[in-house]
Amino acid sequence: MTAIPMMELKELKLKNFKSFKRVKIPFKRGFTVIVGPNGSGKSNILDALLFVLGETSMKSLRASRITDLINNTARENYGKVELKIKKSKETITISRTIDTKGKSICRINDERKSLSELTSLISELGLRNSHNFVAQGDVTRIIEMSPEQRRTIIDELAGIKEFELKREEAQKNLDKVNNRIKDVNLVLHERLARLEELEKERKQAERYK
Repeated sequence: MTAIPMMELKELKLKNFKSFKRVKIPFKRGFTVIVGPNGSGKSNILDALLFVLGETSMKSLRASRITDLINNTARENYGKVELKIKKSKETITISRTIDTKGKSICRINDERKSLSELTSLISELGLRNSHNFVAQGDVTRIIEMSPEQRRTIIDELAGIKEFELKREEAQKNLDKVNNRIKDVNLVLHERLARLEELEKERKQAERYK
């Protein structure tokens, strides 16, 4: 039986992100608890995690526009979130930067990547999952869901949904191939029928000669 590699968050760095000018949050094994009074920025830390993991919904990031994520008192014209992830013995560093013009730059181990490449890596690590992060009100919403909706969440958390999506995509491709084969067979039958007619005409011409 193959062991699943351990994956854990190691460190989160914020620079000019929302209410934070500069902060570094280490994650130890077990529970890391962040406490503070209302308005101290606890929810902004969750927003930073979502942002660096490729979230694009302004509603999820609790912002009207993406430039609102930059600290409005920052001297620099950008905001940045960096996350270190440990998988087995490998440490992966991902970051996402946004400037005042709304331009976003993603990096994986200091190499510039597209947002889709970043989210693809996050999916491979099992972090690209909306249910990995439980915001205020989510517990109540899950309790009030139907059994079918909860089953969908369980499948997503277990990684089954990803395989279902791949299976559906493979089935679509297979259906396309089968349709092409049918089209080819139809044309082939037409050509064979035409060849038979030509063969009859050839024999008739030979008899005539």
